[in-house]
Amino acid sequence: MAPGSTGAAAMINAPPANWDAELVDWFRANVERFPRTRFNLAPFARVSDAPGYFASIARDVADGPDGPRAVRGVLQEDLVRLRELFGKSDSCRTRKTQENEWSAVF
Repeated sequence: MAPGSTGAAAMINAPPANWDAELVDWFRANVERFPRTRFNLAPFARVSDAPGYFASIARDVADGPDGPRAVRGVLQEDLVRLRELFGKSDSCRTRKTQENEWSAVF
């Protein structure tokens, strides 16, 4: 394919392979339902300022696939963890429920 052809331009402008548009859409659709209290994101990773954390993730999402955290895959990892925690029908589990689930870790 010649440089500057439509195919090459599409490859250059395509989001990175690790950019998951469905996951980003899930976050945008559900962020208002997430808890506003502290929660455990992962073993030994506690979010103490949930509104601030979600605002930070929203800024990273707004940066798009070329944002620094998306390029490195860190944003996607956080979004996957959030979906694992809050993606079920009982997405707004209480902090006590989460603490019980992680009690063996802390």
